[in-house]
Amino acid sequence: MKKYLFILGLVGTALFTACSTADDLVTDVPSTGLTEEEKAMIAEAGLDSDVPIVLGSVGSSRAMTRMPIASDVGTNMFEITGADGRYLGVFCLAMGKQNGAPSFAVATDDIKWNTHDYTKWLNNKPARVLKHVASTASPIDGGYGENYSYIQFMKDDYSATKVYYYPFGNWYYYDFFAYYPKQDDANVSIGYSYIDVDITIDGSQDVIWAHAAGGSSITDPVTSNAVKSYSAKYMRLSKEDLDHNGTPDHTEFEVVPGLAFDHKLTQFVFSVKPHDTDAEELFNKGFQLTGLSLKNVYDELQLCVASKVGSITAGTLSVKAGSSHVTDITARKATDDTSPFPITVAKDAGDTSTKDVGYVIVPPSALISGKTHNEYLVSLEMSQSSGDNVPNTVVTLTEPAGGFLAGHKYKITLEIYSPTHIQATATLVDWVSPNDTDHNQTIPVE
Repeated sequence: MKKYLFILGLVGTALFTACSTADDLVTDVPSTGLTEEEKAMIAEAGLDSDVPIVLGSVGSSRAMTRMPIASDVGTNMFEITGADGRYLGVFCLAMGKQNGAPSFAVATDDIKWNTHDYTKWLNNKPARVLKHVASTASPIDGGYGENYSYIQFMKDDYSATKVYYYPFGNWYYYDFFAYYPKQDDANVSIGYSYIDVDITIDGSQDVIWAHAAGGSSITDPVTSNAVKSYSAKYMRLSKEDLDHNGTPDHTEFEVVPGLAFDHKLTQFVFSVKPHDTDAEELFNKGFQLTGLSLKNVYDELQLCVASKVGSITAGTLSVKAGSSHVTDITARKATDDTSPFPITVAKDAGDTSTKDVGYVIVPPSALISGKTHNEYLVSLEMSQSSGDNVPNTVVTLTEPAGGFLAGHKYKITLEIYSPTHIQATATLVDWVSPNDTDHNQTIPVE
């Protein structure tokens, strides 16, 4: 089964007004055991280099919006404007020691993100995603005219954009990790070799994650040392190597860190229709759908954003340790994220058409397997024009083979036969390509 990813990259550019990261860092220079020269080297290494860090598109990105994730047709562009207060969270973490680094720099196997200087260069920094169209000047150094999405870092208070730079000291090479939606630092746990983020979902947004791994290298012509990505020296040498007669070439995109964002949740899209033989009765009685919710949804989750521990896989989403909290999540419109209710089931005696209800985005089956509430139940609330009470109806979503998968959406059609008889079918539709019929399957829901 195909897996669709969001592909992003990191490129260096003087796109924004310079603003030093060194202003935000506290350098813990040891007071004993080092010479004055070594202390100066440590302090200098914590300054900003001349190579900024900016996230941009590699040219094959999939689209993402505030609500269910979908592509711009023909462009694969997307936006996260932050207008709803949701941003990407970005980490830049040291993964290894460079050749030629001073002896007192922490060895690769001993790097601890929560204690060692310069090993956690970007710590949960907010960023937004904007669109570039071919008809406008490229905001990315090396951009070459195609439509793509590019990313701006924000200040910690979200008041304006901000530039972050690679460190002056080329002691380490770094990996980049990013996730959405960004959480406050109070919900971030940073250990020696892992970073976890607690996320409480409300059914309206996906959780996505990406890792841009370094490890490739370029030779320093002066020292002949292999300089690994990603560091100021690596980016500088790469740019020099790819420039042609002073003109940036689009192949610069090939050496920057590529972030492949992966969906971590499942989407259900609901619709309702009257059964052919009952449309007239439902119309005459004025039946309306007044509510639809997914019951018993685990909403307290934990995402492992980064890990160097073999037994802990970065990008893993799970129910938060020790949490058994569940909630009911009401469907909302995919068009504007508002309530779709009430919905008239049959608008006339011959109306058997399907009416869109809305969506919810929830943990996939794998996350809730073996839990107290390990299946999804759909609760429907209905009314009739007489005002007489209509009991709530609850149907169980029967899992397809392999379960409800992350990164996929399932179209659930609720067919109303009578006030107390409802059946449903579900069609699997790929999250990003709703017209892709290669992955369709029918799932009976009794």
